[in-house]
Amino acid sequence: MSGLQELWHSAAGWGISFGLAPADAHGQYQGTYGMGYELGKMLAPVVVTSLALGWGVPGWLVLAGLFLLLGALVSPVVQWAGRTRPASRVSEPATI
Repeated sequence: MSGLQELWHSAAGWGISFGLAPADAHGQYQGTYGMGYELGKMLAPVVVTSLALGWGVPGWLVLAGLFLLLGALVSPVVQWAGRTRPASRVSEPATI
């Protein structure tokens, strides 16, 4: 991944995981986002190896279709999530 692509990827990840979180739940959203990422890193080798080696060319085509489908769904799902979030409550600092 080139520097610019890595920058876009990082910005998009932060925009999704931090920008969609309610003001009082950033930690929970960051934890869940990170857990999903790690789960993908655990399952990906098994899925790719099983499909590529087990099914051969049809397995590669299934993977390509899966990547295309999931990539195409990211934008609509994030837009939906942004539209359906309740208005964020802004926490006021405590006064002493």
